[in-house]
Amino acid sequence: MVTSVTSVEYSSDGAVVSLATSNTSGFALTGHVVFCRGSEAFLQGRSESESVRLAPLTRGETYSCVAYARTDTGRGEATAAFSLQAADNPGVPVIVGVEPEDGAISLSVRAEDGGSAIIFYQATCTDGTNTYMGTSTSSPITVSGLTNDVAYTCTVTATNSVGTSTASAPTDPVSPEESAASLPIWLLYQISQ
Repeated sequence: MVTSVTSVEYSSDGAVVSLATSNTSGFALTGHVVFCRGSEAFLQGRSESESVRLAPLTRGETYSCVAYARTDTGRGEATAAFSLQAADNPGVPVIVGVEPEDGAISLSVRAEDGGSAIIFYQATCTDGTNTYMGTSTSSPITVSGLTNDVAYTCTVTATNSVGTSTASAPTDPVSPEESAASLPIWLLYQISQ
């Protein structure tokens, strides 16, 4: 019996290792076992299915692991060693672009995912009195409902299955502005004269 790892899904306190086994032994599979070793701890997970949960994982810790399938008569070959990197909150987002729009501000960002895919970004813009928010599953994030020609500073956070990042550094003050395309044709004509 040869077992291989097909995927790993991380959660806030652990991981689920999905396995596939090629069974030519003639005996029925009774389950799977995964052993992992970190710098300070051992973990073991058992399951009757092809998905084995390991918990708790220490955030940021790297674990060296092996897995194998079991039958009533014993165990199969261990997988080649594989690593688990316990997921963590996303890294602090970096705002790489700010685009003022008509009644809105669009923010382009990048962030390390912490080992678990980013689920969404949240941007917060404030004029010092009022606060506005916008969310998006990817960059850019648009915050709308803003007043043109009023200065706002904005920050962004990123969230994955583990948690939410620290907020980014705030932007310099930026003011939404009415776009020329939204001005009446007669006014655009007068401006061009």
